[in-house]
Amino acid sequence: MAIEIKEVQSKRDFKSFIYFPFWLYRKNKYWVPPMIKDEKMAFNRDKNPMFETGDAKLFLVFKDRRIAGRVAVLANRSELENEKKIRFGWLDFEDDREVTDLLFEAVEEAAKELGATQIEGPLGFTDLDKAGLLIEGFQEENNMTTWYNFSYYQKHLERLGYEKKQDWVEYLFTVPDAVPARVAKLSALIKERYKLVDRPIKNKADMRKISVDVLKLMSETYKNLYNFVPLQDHQMAFYAEQFLNFLPTKNVVVLEDASGKFVAFAVTMPSLVKAAKKTKGHLFPFGFLSFLRAMKKNNKVELLLIGVHPDFQNKGITAVIFEKLINVFIEQGIKTVESNPEQEENQEVQTLWKDYDSRQHKRRRVFQKSIA
Repeated sequence: MAIEIKEVQSKRDFKSFIYFPFWLYRKNKYWVPPMIKDEKMAFNRDKNPMFETGDAKLFLVFKDRRIAGRVAVLANRSELENEKKIRFGWLDFEDDREVTDLLFEAVEEAAKELGATQIEGPLGFTDLDKAGLLIEGFQEENNMTTWYNFSYYQKHLERLGYEKKQDWVEYLFTVPDAVPARVAKLSALIKERYKLVDRPIKNKADMRKISVDVLKLMSETYKNLYNFVPLQDHQMAFYAEQFLNFLPTKNVVVLEDASGKFVAFAVTMPSLVKAAKKTKGHLFPFGFLSFLRAMKKNNKVELLLIGVHPDFQNKGITAVIFEKLINVFIEQGIKTVESNPEQEENQEVQTLWKDYDSRQHKRRRVFQKSIA
């Protein structure tokens, strides 16, 4: 059977790259369509500011003239210069040895051309993009901010010499009928001790106004974690804009101290899974109506981001955040919360779930390979 790999150059091939997962997972009920506009925007060199500091190559494998696999090779200038590292992402393929051989030959050849000796993935451009190969939780419904993949992916990567670099875990927890007494008591104590108050968010315009400051706080929080890429203000604004339209103001919690300095934050989003499946990832012409309904009437949320400034970590600040969030969830009729991926060694975050009815339901992995 004829098989070949091709770098994406034409609009037709780019469209095939974006839509290939829709065909691959067409019979899988756990896969969730991505937002088509966001997928296209990620590789728009004129609009995605990440291309100011990096580059990308997209590849498709064709077998008997049909598409059988795809991958993106991502180069961040800072990582390339300092670590001789490139990334790969947007990885999807049939369970076919020939297909994966060609895909990763292209990845490794691109790495050599760039002078890289280290390859890591699946990853996006930054830690605000999707990351990690699903290795546990294949019978759990995916969400909008993570990749789904079949279980055979791991087998192919390991066969090709890729090894574990970093794992993330995810949790589901049930919203209690009331804030646990221990959490409420600790929250009151911490607020008084550190003079913390809620930063009120009046409307969408106000949320947009503080979004970059929140992401700056996130950078301070995450700067020592794996996969961190520093972002400039306009790059932060680019990422913030992708979520702002789907975030009710009550679902964003920001704490500030007596001086008005932001010290902690949490961002949750109503689950858009059902809307994405119904609209197949399209907002227009009428898909936005399904997303609007999901924002207004929902019993599940996704915990997108949570962070505490390094000066305030290990001081119980998360109790204040969760007291606020749980009250919001109860008011909105939310029954279930799904966490975003958390690094497996991040015990401070994982201890959050001990006060609640929770379970770890997924695990993701970034793989690495050294090349000559």
